[in-house]
Amino acid sequence: MRPYCSAISLAVAIATMTTWAAARDNIWVVGSSTAQPFTKAVAERVAKVTGTPAPIVENTGTTPGFWALCSGVGSVHPDATNATRRIKKSEFEVCQKNGVEIVELAVGLDILVVAQSRAGPPMKLTPAHMFLALGKDVPDQEGRLTANPYKTWSEIDRSLPDIMIEVRVLPQISGTRDAMQELFLQKGADSIPALAALFRGDSTLRATAKVMRTDSNFVVVQENQDAIARALVANPDAFGVFGFRFLQANRETLRGVSIDGTDPTEENAYSGKYKGTRKLYLYIKKAHFDFIPGLDKLAPEYVSGAALGPNGYLLAAGFVPLGIDDLMSTIALIDAMTPLRGETLKD
Repeated sequence: MRPYCSAISLAVAIATMTTWAAARDNIWVVGSSTAQPFTKAVAERVAKVTGTPAPIVENTGTTPGFWALCSGVGSVHPDATNATRRIKKSEFEVCQKNGVEIVELAVGLDILVVAQSRAGPPMKLTPAHMFLALGKDVPDQEGRLTANPYKTWSEIDRSLPDIMIEVRVLPQISGTRDAMQELFLQKGADSIPALAALFRGDSTLRATAKVMRTDSNFVVVQENQDAIARALVANPDAFGVFGFRFLQANRETLRGVSIDGTDPTEENAYSGKYKGTRKLYLYIKKAHFDFIPGLDKLAPEYVSGAALGPNGYLLAAGFVPLGIDDLMSTIALIDAMTPLRGETLKD
């Protein structure tokens, strides 16, 4: 048995050395465009402190970021991904299939906003308005689902301006798009009594609330959130959905739209009043800690005094930190680095 066991051990060692034969000595992160500037700042500071080469922090979108992270272990695969939503159960199962252990860390907050040009007519919307504007199928007068007939906001609600519905959003691969469908469309559909009754009668129908119309009232912007901001300036009647950081960066020309009577602000996000609040996540591949210099410093730097203390560089960049209870939970997870288990995940 001993020679056989030795052969197995040697094979494992050779496989490991092959995997890391061209090992990188810089951190490689993929994922969300919303979180990318913050993770890039953190990774660059880690590289500076540890004397390692400049990190690679790619804007791939949240969903492709999870695909890349879970594809395998080794230098040809990224070390971490940042995301604007939790990993889905099906994505986590790909990680497990490929032998990838990941640590899940909530690192901050993002405030999903509906924005418009300051030159446009001021708007106050509800999640129900958003669903009726963007849903593929909406209830008719008898409460039955039918193809979305609405072309103007005033057709949805007479108190809204009589202007064409034009809402610009990011592609499906974006975590921002996922969050919009969950936080605005799904909640909006749930708030409509006729739909709530349909959902109670057939729970499989509830998923249809996230299916979006495909006509000209709904515009997918393939570039990034900056492109949406530029488009809103060009058309004061248009609206866009993106992260709070981009609203801050363009606050001279754009304003946030009130949702259910609450403005998108940090104070309203912390209080729980603003319904468009979501967490930003960092997922790190645990097996890479032993091979990528400085990777073990990435998560601690995210919650460091230099990043989040007085004059912290992340705060100066528009980062919204977690509330104190969530922050303490994340610090405890960083100390333990316990791999994620999939029991609480969903699709």
